[in-house]
Formats: sequence, structure tokens, C-alpha cells
Amino acid sequence: ENIVGSDSASQVLTVYAAPVAVIDGPLLVNETEVLVISCNATGIPPPNVTWMFVRSGNNLTDAVSITSGSGRYTIDTDDPQAQEDKNMLVKSTLMVNNTNMNDTGTYSCRASNFLNGSTETVNVTVQYAPRLISRTENQIVVAPATANTTLICNFDSLPPPSLSWEFNGTVVVNSSTNRIISDGLREISLIFRVDTPAQDGI
Repeated sequence: ENIVGSDSASQVLTVYAAPVAVIDGPLLVNETEVLVISCNATGIPPPNVTWMFVRSGNNLTDAVSITSGSGRYTIDTDDPQAQEDKNMLVKSTLMVNNTNMNDTGTYSCRASNFLNGSTETVNVTVQYAPRLISRTENQIVVAPATANTTLICNFDSLPPPSLSWEFNGTVVVNSSTNRIISDGLREISLIFRVDTPAQDGI
């Protein structure tokens, strides 16, 4: 602008931002239930979101990519290109149907654009009902026996099960003839002496 007149011009300044991913956890779910994990990602331009899974006990190098529609997985993610407000969150939800013990592990959400990437993880534990792992075979003992008989059962569950022995529908307790040994987690043993045929049963 001067004494003769004025002119003007405008410019648009675009500020880009690297992605930031946020995920809640840890999570606990019971087997057969639906596991739902939500990940919120921000960035300019809006980031793309991908999911990975590492089964409990495996190394991070064993991570596998999760895609929607593969097996029991469903992923619902906002379309980054459809965002009218470039500052809007990109929300991604991972659903795992009919969960089981093998779904326990670490899930990761990665948000990325041309600037960089951000990865957040969540630990998931799937609780499952007791299941028999092993037991001693059915036994035939001649009464009166000259040695103790030992029965052993091993179970697996999360949380650890409450273990007990029953004989013909009645709970067996420690006594002068019965001894119960349990590690409190998975294994329970019953040691007893067969003195009479009346001890025949289940």
C-alpha cells in the first residue's frame, strides 16, 4: 500500500503433524466373549491405522498382521481420506469374536502418515474354564491292598481352579486313611489305602 493505491495477496500455510496413537488397557475378557479394542489416532494428514498381534509367550518378531474379515477378526476404521476436519480423530476398533485362550497376548495399533508412525500396545488376558490335562488311568486294586493307591489329576484354567476330590458324589477330605495333596494351581493328588471292597466306586 502507498499513496497511489494498494494490492494484497494471501497464502495458505499447512502444518503437518506426525501421528499419535492412544489405546486403553490392559483388558480382561472371558472365553467365548467378544473382545473389543479401540484405538484413537491423530495426525495431519489423518493417519492410516493397522493392527498386529503377538501371542502370549512369543517374541515380538512373531507378530502377525490382523486384517478385517480374516477368521474371527473385524476391524472398523474411519476413512482418513473422508475426513472433512483434518484435525479429527481417526477411530479404529478391533473386534475378536468367540475368544479363546490363544487370544491372550499383546495387540498393537499403529498409526502412520508420510511423516512418521506411532505404535501403542495393549495386553489382553482371556480367562477360560478348567479343562482336564491329564489323569491317572482307572485302577483295579485287590482288597485289602498292601500299598497305598495314588490318583492324580491335572487341570488348566485361568484363573486357577479350586480343586477337590469326590468319591461317589461325596467330597473327600483329609483323614487317617486319605491324604490330599494340591499345588493350589493345577495338580491334585489323592493317596489312600484300599482296605475293603466298599471302597469301590468313582
